Amino acid sequence: MHLNNLNNLEKNGEYHCSGPIIKKPFRHIALTVPSSDITNFNEIFYVEPQYIAQAIRLTNTFQGAIDPLTLNFNFEKALQIANGLPNAGVTGTINQSVIHQTIEVSVMISQIKEIIRSVLGLVINSANFWNSVVSAITNTFTNLEPQVDENWIVWRNLSATQTSYFYKILFSIQNEDTGRFMAILPIAFEITVDVQKQQLLFITIKDSARYEVKMNALTVVQALDSYNAPIIDVFNVRNYSLHRPNHNILQNLNVNPIKS
Repeated sequence: MHLNNLNNLEKNGEYHCSGPIIKKPFRHIALTVPSSDITNFNEIFYVEPQYIAQAIRLTNTFQGAIDPLTLNFNFEKALQIANGLPNAGVTGTINQSVIHQTIEVSVMISQIKEIIRSVLGLVINSANFWNSVVSAITNTFTNLEPQVDENWIVWRNLSATQTSYFYKILFSIQNEDTGRFMAILPIAFEITVDVQKQQLLFITIKDSARYEVKMNALTVVQALDSYNAPIIDVFNVRNYSLHRPNHNILQNLNVNPIKS
């Protein structure tokens, strides 16, 4: 695991928010829309409406880290993409096994939540955001039957006694805690369970099984866009440059690229 200090992103005082930070209530919406862009992430956004375009653009950028044939998440490619983004820096990474034991699912969910908190590299105080994180992790290991054919899950190595699958989530967060930045956190889980697939589809948080879980994830923070696409257009982000410059917010981030 690698963590950088987010303070490096705002060493120059002119980049801090000039006024008091006002807490805004957030409304939770489950939204399904037709889109010309295909992604293999379960996307979870916690952002203000004017920054949805930026969040979707970043999501589509990290789609480039997914192998189009195997749908595997390429961690090294994701780092390369992150280090090439303008006005951005990597604040945390993880690329390792995190679970290798027989464990109750609810306990595993709690452990992975804390790992995500560390990799995020930011202090996020929003209870609603962390509830969304817990819900997403829970759906990574349970409630699998309704998700069986979703783009973010890939089934591998099925046998009478074991099931392996990949599960990909992408969080975007922008609120008073992130200030003038948006954080994006793509996560790929490689999961092997000593349970037959049909049984696994209906596993609950109270069940226990032998799990092997590897996490590949990184957190990228990017200065908020000074331009905003109309919300009606954000689901066709091919119309927008993935690397459009943002000179009005940051001209130089003092962040060294992270090597894999």
